Amino acid sequence: ELPKPSAALLETLDYTDELAAQLNVELDRTLGLQMLDWCEHKDLMRITAWIEPAMLGTFVKAVMRVVSYMDVLKEVLLGLGCYEIHNRLDNHHEALLGGLVTNISLYLAMADDHGDEG
Repeated sequence: ELPKPSAALLETLDYTDELAAQLNVELDRTLGLQMLDWCEHKDLMRITAWIEPAMLGTFVKAVMRVVSYMDVLKEVLLGLGCYEIHNRLDNHHEALLGGLVTNISLYLAMADDHGDEG
């Protein structure tokens, strides 16, 4: 089961849905909820319950893309003088990549975890 967003996040999602509706666009929340689950649990097995193992690379790319966006966002926040928000985003690399990207291949670690099942 996908995680339940907080009330504040639900409010933000509702607002983005309103903006998307103005453009006749319907947003898919699946990847966002998977990212939320990753941030809360850091459990790759939970993620693989929702996606095909072959799609795991796509999930990793999505995480990397968010990290990249946050790097840019932090620069913009500094330029705007929003130091408190900027500081709240410190350690975002560790928060998003911790346990996902390591010196050991993600796929080798998963194979070791399920070596008895094959």
